[in-house]
Amino acid sequence: MVYETIIALRYLGSRKKNHFISVITVISCAGVSIGVWALIVVIAVMAGFEGDLRSKILETYAHLLVDRPRGNFSGYAELVPQLEQLEHVQGASPFLRTEVMISSSINLAGVALKGIDGRHAGVVNRLDSALVEGRLEHLAAPEKIPRPSFSSSGLSRGGSGEPEPVGTPLGAVAVVQPGELARQAPAPDAAEDGAGLMPPLTFDTAGPDRVLPGLLIGAELKKSLLVLVGDEVSIVSPLGDLGPSGPIPRTRTFRVAGVFFTGMYEYDSKMVYATLGETQRFLGIGDEVSGIELRLDEPERTDVVAPRVSALLTRARQNLPELRLRDWKALNSSLFSALLLEKIAMFVILTLVTIVASFNIVASLIMVVLEKKKEVAILKALGTTDRGIARIFMTEGMLIGLVGMVLGVLGGVATCLLISRFGIPLDQDVYYIDRLPVELRALDIGLIALSALLISFLATLYPSRLAARLLPAEGLRHE
Repeated sequence: MVYETIIALRYLGSRKKNHFISVITVISCAGVSIGVWALIVVIAVMAGFEGDLRSKILETYAHLLVDRPRGNFSGYAELVPQLEQLEHVQGASPFLRTEVMISSSINLAGVALKGIDGRHAGVVNRLDSALVEGRLEHLAAPEKIPRPSFSSSGLSRGGSGEPEPVGTPLGAVAVVQPGELARQAPAPDAAEDGAGLMPPLTFDTAGPDRVLPGLLIGAELKKSLLVLVGDEVSIVSPLGDLGPSGPIPRTRTFRVAGVFFTGMYEYDSKMVYATLGETQRFLGIGDEVSGIELRLDEPERTDVVAPRVSALLTRARQNLPELRLRDWKALNSSLFSALLLEKIAMFVILTLVTIVASFNIVASLIMVVLEKKKEVAILKALGTTDRGIARIFMTEGMLIGLVGMVLGVLGGVATCLLISRFGIPLDQDVYYIDRLPVELRALDIGLIALSALLISFLATLYPSRLAARLLPAEGLRHE
């Protein structure tokens, strides 16, 4: 151990004449510790939210997407098997997406209708694991969709026994037989503002045993429409045929085959699924799709698989021009950029706590320099250089920062482990998770620790320079 460290430790532990300096030193150490602790906990919680959102996105969206910048395309049948044969590709599935309106007898909403290949829905879209009601195979076999059950106490949710309000059957599409008139309730709050829109009437001409195509809806959309598995809903597309008075919207009735829950509000409230064939027939566009989705065995292998997919697309562009390839990072780049910016902003804001604590380090070292004038003068008289004197006080300041940093890291890691072990409950209706997520990352902890040490080092520059410029005669003058 060099002499600068020995003297710095003696200065740090000896406060016989002035206990006020010891108090400032303790406060400085505590300030650095609190700043590091707060940074670790907050960054770990933000990383937990980011990790939770990332896992939901990877479960919901495909890892690679092949589509065109504008419009749909056909001739994809030969390309899909070639994509499925690539290494690390678990499945490839064509899809067709369009914006439509969906209505029940209670309410209506704007959603995105996505036609998918039922054979690959479980592998590519992971709908089998997301379903909370119904069965995935009922999407392609709508004749197996069970009818909603009713009881004397109201409507039961698929036999679960949870009652619904008694009255008009919720979720059943209003049916008007020829010669009969059905009254339809206005949308919520329509009586107050007069702007409520009435859902379109649905005429039943095929009888109660008709087979309607199946539809998968999100849990939030189910709450909005007040429907159950087996209920009928109407899909309206503005892309219709031209009539004598202008465009005629396309309308078709579907039956709810299942309800999925992904944990993403926008997805659960704005996305509905039908089979690819039914969606193509509904839109009347023939054998066209919006794109092809690919799911990999590992999401991070997109950099390996993407060049091979690009090579296939280069050969396919003779028949399928303007095809492009994007991975899940590019598809969600704006979201992850916003999360990174928020994380950086929070890091900068909480670093101010450590910066404030560094001013206490400056004040403490300046007071030590003033108290140790005689000792500094004697050291210089014995031949200690200005650089050696400066290193003594820099070492003392760094020791204060080091102790505070270590205590802060230990406290922050312990707090995160306790939160992860016991959990802090959250309102799942608001946050879509039941407990506070925490994810400790070694890189984040290392950056926080280095920033604390850097701030402590910068705080020692002025006091150490002040001590180095002290003249021996000036230090011994008043002794």
